[in-house]
Amino acid sequence: MNEYKKNLKNVLKTVEQSTVLPAAKIRLHVSGEEESPVGLCASKLSGTPYIPHNEQAPENLVLLAQIDLSELGGFGGLPKKGLLQFFIADDDTYGLTEDGGYAVRYYPTVDETVTEEECSDKYCPDISENFPVQMEYAVTFEKSEEPMSVYDYRFGELFAKAYNKAFPDKHIDSVYDLSDEDMEFLFADDDTDEAVPAEHKLLGYPIFAQDDPRIDGNEKYDRLLLRIDCDMSEYIMWGDGGGANFFISSENLKKADFSDILYTWDCF
Repeated sequence: MNEYKKNLKNVLKTVEQSTVLPAAKIRLHVSGEEESPVGLCASKLSGTPYIPHNEQAPENLVLLAQIDLSELGGFGGLPKKGLLQFFIADDDTYGLTEDGGYAVRYYPTVDETVTEEECSDKYCPDISENFPVQMEYAVTFEKSEEPMSVYDYRFGELFAKAYNKAFPDKHIDSVYDLSDEDMEFLFADDDTDEAVPAEHKLLGYPIFAQDDPRIDGNEKYDRLLLRIDCDMSEYIMWGDGGGANFFISSENLKKADFSDILYTWDCF
């Protein structure tokens, strides 16, 4: 590796070290009567959501994920307790293009007198074969951290700033001003035949099959809240292969205010 390439790697390392955020990797476990059934208030994908006595399920929406925040204990700025639920429409665009096509609910406390039978009576969707998650999964978490990736629209400018400091005679405005050779050197996937594991997670940074949608007037949604990836091993599919991201602003995350969420999904 020549001196330029070595310094180029150091530029990337500088950006990565300055952008590290906590991330909780989501691990999936098959539910069912023969295994350990998922409880009403447990963390899960799909299944029956917790619904308080005096409330109804979001109209025409299907539970994508429910998170028991007490399992994370305030990790990454999340509330220390309560249930966080994510619903999307079961239509051709998974609710992306329809008003009311998705909803996020947060319950700071849980009423233990609410029963699964009561919630099942309120929530009985006829889930189509098109819905991304076709079965219920129990969820566990693995706490970690990760740097910003090139998928994030902010990465290009941050990289350029660090690059121009390291190479003042080679000014660039964005990481995409690098040569194809440099881009491949920095970001090419490892030469391996192994399948890339799915990236289901809370917090951290997003992954996109297409462009980052926050660049067009949605810049305030600067924190990833949830990502559910395409996962062939678990029959989770978004279109032709991609994933869904839910975003929140840092300010609202600090306030535990989940009323303003940006939802997006894309595929290749």
